[in-house]
Amino acid sequence: MGLVSMGRIVIILTASVFLIACGDQPDPVGEQEVPTQQTTQKEMVTVTVVRPLLSDVTQTVIATGTLGPKQSSNIGPLVPGVITRIFVKVGDRVKKGDRLFQTRPDEYQRRVDEAKARLAVARAREANAQSNFDRSRILVEKGHNSQAQLDNVRTTLDVSKAESQLRGAELRTAKQNLTDTLVRAPYDAAITRRYNDEGVYLSTGSRTGPESTLLQLQENHIVVAVVRVPESSLNKLFVNMEAKVYIAGQAGPRTANVYAINDMVDIASRTVELRLGLDNYDFSIKTGQFVRAELIIGTKPSLTLPKTTVFADEKGKFVWVLNGSIVRKTPVEVQDEGQANILVLTGVTASDQIVLVKDHILTDGDRVQVGAN
Repeated sequence: MGLVSMGRIVIILTASVFLIACGDQPDPVGEQEVPTQQTTQKEMVTVTVVRPLLSDVTQTVIATGTLGPKQSSNIGPLVPGVITRIFVKVGDRVKKGDRLFQTRPDEYQRRVDEAKARLAVARAREANAQSNFDRSRILVEKGHNSQAQLDNVRTTLDVSKAESQLRGAELRTAKQNLTDTLVRAPYDAAITRRYNDEGVYLSTGSRTGPESTLLQLQENHIVVAVVRVPESSLNKLFVNMEAKVYIAGQAGPRTANVYAINDMVDIASRTVELRLGLDNYDFSIKTGQFVRAELIIGTKPSLTLPKTTVFADEKGKFVWVLNGSIVRKTPVEVQDEGQANILVLTGVTASDQIVLVKDHILTDGDRVQVGAN
């Protein structure tokens, strides 16, 4: 054979060897292990179920507001003048009649002295007029003076007596003004604010401005919770109804009773104002604190569940309801009453089986088996 024929034979043999070699390699795709059903199926978990409990649940109306004092007063001087002494500071507690502050008494003491002198002059004139009248009456009886002269003397006596009474009243006023330079607490109270300092001149004009007010007093051994409720709850409210009052910083709720319901509904918020009195014997409650009151309006049979059965996501509250052997994510509306169980308003019935999830994560549609409760 020629050289060309020999070359063709070599090429054909080489190609055949290559194809044979390729045919001997295992198929990487064909020999992959096919997953079995056992490896893809999620392992079935064992769960515990509970049923909603039907029980009498206390029905409440929630009201929120602010704590205020039994009474509050802005105290200023009773007479105008310079404040020379302040006997209390903010935070002090005073009894009725305790000294609060002193207005400079010098001018008022001089007025008392002047009034005393004017009264003395008036009484001397009255005594002289009385003597003149007595003499004139004797002279008239003897016929030495006329009745007209006696009438004139009697008029002078009456005027002098009136003047003595006037000067006596002026003296009492001056003494009262002198007494009023020392201002005392009108009732048992706490000093909650100080508007001015010693050396300031204060008038007695307006009781609301800084030019006439020195201290703020609050009677807070009893505090008042001023709260508001929606007008839709009006038919459920009454005076003396019981309430639980929750105050920030307090260990637990305090019991109180409604003593006043405002007859006016606020047209802007559509709410009505209630007032509840609270004993503040230990002064642990401070006026101005936020307060939440739960007004007890009765009891109602309702479904409850353990709090551990209720979960939340971005869509709201839900529970896992067992339907056969499949769990379903079921939205619910609940209300936390602060007890071990939570009140279920909507979403489940008394016959539903609710999954009590512990250490495993469920998804909607999972198959589970119920273990011993």
